[in-house]
Parts: sequence; C-alpha cells; structure tokens
Amino acid sequence: MYIASTRKSFKDSLKVLEADIQHANTLASDHQREYDGACLQMRMSYSPAAHLFLFLVQWTDCNLAGALGLLRILIYKVYVDGTTTMSTHERKASIRDFYAVIYPSLLQLQRGVTDSEDKRQKAVCMERYRRRDDEENRQCSDIEIEREEECGICMETNSKIVLPNCNHAMCLKCYLFPVYVPMLEYKCPGRTRSQSCPFCRDSLKRVNSGDLWVYTDSRDIVDMATVMRENLRRLFIYVDKLPVIIPDNLFDPYDSHLSLEVTRIKSLTSPVVSFNSEPRKLSICFGIFSGNCDMVIGGRNVGDSLIAQFIYTGNGFYLQLNDLMRFSDLIDIIRRRFRFSSSDVFHLQYSSPGCPVIYLDSDLDFKMLFCCAKIYKLDHVDVNVVKDVGSSCSSKSVLFDESFSEIIDENDYLDDGFKDGPTKSYLSDDWGSYLLHKGQKFESVQDFRDKLRKYAVQTGFCYVLPRNDSLYVRAVCENHGTEKCGWEVIGSVAPINNCFYIKEFNNIHTCKGVLRNQTHRQLGSKIVRTCIESNVFLNLGLKPADIMSNFKSTYGFEISYKVASRAKKRCLEKMYGSESDSFSMLSWYKDAVLETNPGSSFVLEVEENTNRFQRVFVSYGGQVEGFKFSLPVLYVDGTFGKSIYKGQILSATGRNGDKGFFPLALCICDSETEDNWFFFFKHLKALLEPQGRVITFISDRGGGLLKAFNQVFPGNPHLFCFHHLRYNLTQKYRNKRNAVVLAQVLQKFFKVAYASTERSYYHHLQALRDEGGAEVIDEFIAEIPLENWCRAFFKGCRYGIMANSIAESFNKWIVAERSMPPLAMIDQTRMKEMKMMSERRVESKSWTTQLTPEMEKKLVERMHKACSFRVIASHESVYEVRDDEYSYSVNLSTHTCSCVKWQINCFPCPHALSAIQAARLNVYDFIDLYFSAEYFRMSYSFPIHPVSNVDSCTEESILPPITKRPAGRPKAKRIKSSGEKKPIRCGRCLKLGHHNRQSCTEPLNGQQ
Repeated sequence: MYIASTRKSFKDSLKVLEADIQHANTLASDHQREYDGACLQMRMSYSPAAHLFLFLVQWTDCNLAGALGLLRILIYKVYVDGTTTMSTHERKASIRDFYAVIYPSLLQLQRGVTDSEDKRQKAVCMERYRRRDDEENRQCSDIEIEREEECGICMETNSKIVLPNCNHAMCLKCYLFPVYVPMLEYKCPGRTRSQSCPFCRDSLKRVNSGDLWVYTDSRDIVDMATVMRENLRRLFIYVDKLPVIIPDNLFDPYDSHLSLEVTRIKSLTSPVVSFNSEPRKLSICFGIFSGNCDMVIGGRNVGDSLIAQFIYTGNGFYLQLNDLMRFSDLIDIIRRRFRFSSSDVFHLQYSSPGCPVIYLDSDLDFKMLFCCAKIYKLDHVDVNVVKDVGSSCSSKSVLFDESFSEIIDENDYLDDGFKDGPTKSYLSDDWGSYLLHKGQKFESVQDFRDKLRKYAVQTGFCYVLPRNDSLYVRAVCENHGTEKCGWEVIGSVAPINNCFYIKEFNNIHTCKGVLRNQTHRQLGSKIVRTCIESNVFLNLGLKPADIMSNFKSTYGFEISYKVASRAKKRCLEKMYGSESDSFSMLSWYKDAVLETNPGSSFVLEVEENTNRFQRVFVSYGGQVEGFKFSLPVLYVDGTFGKSIYKGQILSATGRNGDKGFFPLALCICDSETEDNWFFFFKHLKALLEPQGRVITFISDRGGGLLKAFNQVFPGNPHLFCFHHLRYNLTQKYRNKRNAVVLAQVLQKFFKVAYASTERSYYHHLQALRDEGGAEVIDEFIAEIPLENWCRAFFKGCRYGIMANSIAESFNKWIVAERSMPPLAMIDQTRMKEMKMMSERRVESKSWTTQLTPEMEKKLVERMHKACSFRVIASHESVYEVRDDEYSYSVNLSTHTCSCVKWQINCFPCPHALSAIQAARLNVYDFIDLYFSAEYFRMSYSFPIHPVSNVDSCTEESILPPITKRPAGRPKAKRIKSSGEKKPIRCGRCLKLGHHNRQSCTEPLNGQQ
C-alpha cells in the first residue's frame, strides 16, 4: 500500500496508486450487496492539466495533484447481469478518501475484524461517548447503581428495554402490559402492549419487537457474520455520500440500504444490541469509519411519512403516505375515494419550489416525492388528480400480446437526412397545465387572464369572454355558438383575500380543430411581454427581429415584427412608465441625481406659460472630476432621437489616454438651433472654467453650433471634422461630377488637409485646383478658415485629431437608448456610463506599464523605427537626425521636430526618440502625462453613484413637447447624403469609386 509520507516521484507514486486501485477492485469484486448483487469498482481519472503538473513539478508525489483536484478516483457499480454505472452515475473520491476509508475497509472485509481492532474500536467508542459532566468522575454508590437499573414505571429491577424513537427506557413487563400492578401481581384483562410511550406519548404502533434495544454487558455474544455484513453495508453508504460526477436525481437518494437507520450511542453507558429472530442470540457491531461505535437496528424499519392532499374537481381528501407503500396501492385508494371505474385513466401531479409541475406515475416517482419533501423540508404536499378525457378503456378494447408490443422504429434504418429530428422541449410546454381543475387558485384576476391566454395558445384553440370585469370572468370556446362546443371556465374573486378561484371548469372540447400551431391569433404583445421582459431589461438594445428569432427557438411560436416591437415597448413602459409620464418624472430624477452625485449639473427648463418640456442638460460629478485627467479636447455633436417625441441629443465627449471616449455632458432638446446650442455651451462652460485648461473643440461645422460657440467660447481652438468637409466638397460636384474625377479630387484634398507646412499646403492646393477646377476649389476654400481644418495653419496641440469620430462612436454607443423617452434614456445612459467607468477602473489596476496599453504599443513601434536613424549633436538640446535620404532637426527643450509630427500629435516622433536616446535621457519624461497609466486611473477614480427609485414620486406635472409625427414608417437610421458614402476599390478596374466588379463600366487598357 502506498504511504503518503514516502518521498517518490510523480510517476512512481502514480504507478503505486494504480496498483492499489487494481488490488481494491479485486477485493471489492468478492463482496456483493445482498439485495441487488452490486459490487464496487474504481478507476483513476485526471484532468488535462495533470500533464502540465507532471512537467512542472516532477519531484513531488501524486498526493499534491489530488489535493489540487487534478487527480481523482471514480467509483461505479457493477451488477450481476454485467451492467455498470460507468460514465452515467459515478462517484468521485479523493486520494485521501481512498487510503483513509475505502482501501482499509476492503482489506478488513477480506481478513475480518481482529481482536486488537475490536478492542481498539471499543476503547475509542467508550472514550468518545462517555459522560462529560462534572459527575462522571464521581464514584456511584450501590444505591445509585441499583436505582439506575430500576424501571421508571414499576420501580422493579428487571431487564430494561429502550424504545427506538424516543430512547426512553422501561422494563419488558411495562412495555407488554401498560397497566401493571406489581404488588398485586395483577394484569388488567383485555389489555395488550402499550400503544404509546408512557413518558412522552410517542406512538408505538409500528414498533415491533425486533426494533427494541436492550441493555447488555460485556458477556454478550458477538456475531462476526453480522459485523462483516454491516461493515459492507456501511461501505456502500459511505460511497453513496461521495460527490456524484453526473447528477442523477432519479437514483441517488433511493438505494434500499438507506431505509436502515443507524443510531450512534451517545447517552447510554453500555453497548446497545438488537433482538434477532433467535431467542437468545444478540449481535453487536463496531464500525470502522472514524473510530465511531454504531449499533445495528434489527428488523424492518419504519419509512418516512408525508401528509398529502389529493384534489379532484374541487373535492379532495387527506392521506398519510409512507415510503414503504407501493404506487399501485395508492392508485387503488384514489379509485375508491373518488369512485373511479376500472376503465378510467388518470394521472397525478404535484409541484415543488423548483418546478411547477411534477408527474407521479410510477414507484420511482413515488419515491422521488419523499426525496423532494426531504430536500425542501416539506411535511405536506398537494397532489392534483387529472382525469384523461377520451382515454378511458372500454370493454370492447383490443388487447395485444406483450410479445408484439415492440414496434420497429423506421429511423433506425434511414439515413441522417431522412430521419425525423429530435423532439425539442420549449418553455411553453408548461402552459398547457396552467388550468387544471375546479377550485384552482390564482393570485389575481389579471394573473388568471394571462394564464388563460397562454393555456389557449398552447392547447390550440381560441376563446371569447362573454363577461369580463374586475370580479367575474367567464370564458367559452369561440365555437360555442357555431358548433356548440362545451369548453367553459368561470371564475370570480374571493372578497376575503382578493384571490381568483375557478368556480366551474369544463375542459372538454366538442368542436373540431383543437390543435397547437406555430402561430396563434391570440398570441399578442401581452403574452410576449411576460416572456421577454427579463431579456429586455438586461439588453435594452434587443431588436424586434432578435426577439422574433429568440421567441421561436425558446417557445416554439412564430410572432410578427409588430407584436415583437409592441412587446418591447410594453416592457419599457413597465420599467419607466409611459412616454408622456416620463417628462413629469424628470423633476424627481433631477433631485435624486443632485442628492446622490455631488458636483453634478442637472438643468431642466420648461415653458413658463404651458409648463411643457423644453430642454435638459445632464453631467455627473464623477465625469466632471474625471475629465480633469483626460486629454484637453472635446468632441461636440448632435444626433436625432427615435422616440415618438423625436428631438435632438447634444453631447460633449472627451478622450482618455488610451484612445477611448470619455462622456462628459448630455442635452436633450427639440432641434439643433442656435438657442439650444447656446444653452448647451453655457452650462458646459460652467463646468470647464474651474479646471483652468484651454480645451480644443471638434465639431461638424453646423450653422447653429458655430454661432453659439463663438459667443460662449470665443478664444478656444475649434477644429472642423475633415470627413464632413469632404462630404461638403462632394456636394459641389453633385450635378457635374464623374466618379473617377471625384475620387482623384478627394485624394488630393486629403493631402491638402494633412499638409504639415505652409509650403506643402500650397503645393498640394495647386494640384487640387488643377484636378477639381480652380473656381470650385477656391469657392470651397474661402468658406472655411484654414486654421480650423488644415494642420499647417493650426497653432496649438491637436493630438493628431482630424475627424469627429469619437462623437460618432458615442452616438452609436447609445443607439438603443436614443429610442427611449427622456427619463429612460438619461437613466439607461447613466447606468451604461457607470458600468463603463467601473470596468475601466478595474482593468487599469492590472496594468504594469507606465503608459496606457495603446500608447505603450505605439511607443514600442516608434522606438523600433528610431533604431535606423543616425544622430549628430548640435548643442545642449538640439540634434540632427538623419536617415539614408532625409535629415531632421530635433529640439528637446521645445519638444519640436522639423517633421512637425511631434507638435501635431503631442507624442514624440521616431526622430525625437532617436535624439532622446542619444542624449541618454528618459523617454517617458518627454511624453504628455495624459497618456500615462496613472492619469488614466485618476480619470476613472471618480465613480458615478447609483440612483434609487424606491421612493420615486413627483407632484410636478410636465407636459411633453408638441411634435408632429411624419408620415410613413419611422426611420431608425440617418439617411446619408450621396457624398457620405464611403468609396470602395473596384475589383475589375482597381479604381476608387462607388461601383463594384459587376456594375463597373470603366474601359480597361489591356494590362489589368
């Protein structure tokens, strides 16, 4: 046997373990369980990570691998007919369990219990369960010993027996004859043995003589055969308590050996034995597990009991069930009590906290009823008796011989393409059991209506409501008037508890066509809403098309796009109320935000005369404080709302040091007018002025935006989005453009905008005028100031920004929230921003670099390029950097390079990095702090706090704005102009344009 303390290598210890398992299997095959002939077998299993463990730690033994869970022993059963539970129902044991309990137990079963082991187990048992009070060391007098042996009822010194349930002791005479007078030696006539304990009145009706315990002494006989049989039983019990690999709730709790109860000796000073069928033969058994002394309870043990209420059509009866009963006996009782004929077919079903419908159709299901009661600690269960209509057997039924009961399945002989697909279960399968019987209880009348709809959808019929009010509901089949269908359900609300009860229920359809289909006329948005609301709350961006697909795969029904869209709208209304009420809740939400998020700005404006909503500005304190450590740039943009009240959403978005967006402020208004932009910039300036930084703004050059910006931020740098300028240039060629000419014009316009010096700018501008026409180009250039779009004329640090892409990314990020009413949109955006800030804060804690990951990657790439340059020092901080073709001048004191990239991007170019290394200086000292990991963590160290709606109430009524809904289907996406379409490269002519290989009409020169 393998000794854990011996130092062996992993492979050697593994071989020893395999040998011990083989030996244990040989021993276990000789000891089979009595009632089914099963024997235990073991095999070793290890995870794929064990190979890596073997490679890394070759010097240790397999005990460490077992403690880490990489190595385990699987135990399964082998029956007499050769069937096994391998890979279907196995138990897992650790190496410690194997060597501490299982392997020693099998060895003891082979060689028996020796005298030394017997003495050791008795000593351990007596030591563990001796009396622990202060009187245990006191010497007892003869009178006290004699009093201890007296019967508590007749006060005579007789052999005392102990009752198995309550452990009270009495003499055998008092147990057999409850009214016994010792002085007169008189027994009351007609009396039998006691039916209850005289001390606690516990019932003794099911206690037999074989269940009694009796005090004995050391002179009693020990039956070694019983000891061996009991040790084998305890080994099976121990194995069945080990963790199961593949849980099987049908077989785990109900092996027959679990019906034997084992009680530990705690309060008795002498061993306890059991009566056997022989007159004077007593048996005592000492367990081998953990050194405990256990006793054997002989005879048949009384099973667990459970009170059940059986209900059928509003009537019922109570019955005490016992796990020793047979299911056929239960069926006979139900037939007699409900007066069912032998031809009636019915089934039983009950519910548990984990499952609404559980069927009771066999002895195994009957045993599982008690298992369920143990798991959920139930002492009472309601069982519904459901009679199968139309399934009764008549006297003229044809009986088939069992030899012909097997039917050949054609799928066994067909190819895969011709076989029937597997039967799939849906969540709607339980809807058919929502209406069961007369007297069924529902929480409310609305609960009944919802379940009635689902019941009709799953069953496959339609109903009408002749009467439907808050207290009384009557539903009949829609064929009640045409085909005289008898299906009907009537219910009302009980005034005592306001619950709804079914008063009459006829569940028999006499009409035709009751069949479940994939579509149903009464499957509307109310039913779909109850099925999808949890998914919608978790993902508000769920589209109606996705809802349709998920509902089909989950519930098995097809719904229309209109139903899916309305169901999602109902979910949002349940969460935030109607869209019109959402405006009134903004006043409460404003107070809640200012209370929970100090430093926030929440400005709500309404019309003075009509009290209609006008606009709202929102910025949270965590965003304002975190923006101090973000880049001093702001992307401002406006996008359209998608709710029924439309409107515009103005936003100001910053940029963090890892090239990600940082939301700062949000505004909801009716349109992008100069007045609304002035309102937005005014409150935005109130947040930025205390920071004392010069902020560079990037926008799309909107008309109202430019006028309001010049009024509020007259001295701040303002960049125009290059992509919007390109689209505007495209409009100049709308009526006279050629795809090839336009592509060339746009390419040359790129070079003009990206020109780094004035000389380069004029050079590329001349080429642009030659290609696109001087008249058109000069007119376009005159409309926009050069310092707002060309890199050569911008004075300051623009961090390489050329487009308003960050704002477009933010608009795309809140695309789902844009279709919500104001309150829902603001709250959902807040939760999204709160989650994003928390995730980025946690993510940045694991960074080990000095810069953010994106900028560190960029630095490594430029450092690699810097290795190819030659550096020549001029004086203290000025260097000349040369490659094979060009030379550059770098000034480290002013952070400038003649390539101008250092000034434009605010990040050292490869020439500057080469000069910094030549000067033996630290590269990170020349990089802006906004790109450091420390500033990134600081920007997300100020959280957005939650806003609770537990006490959400408001007395102020704010009316929604007056809007006119346009005709036609609402547009979910902005219609792009012709110039906004991104050019693609044709696979035929290889030119940029708006055509592909199939639509290409360009002539080829024969070389392509």
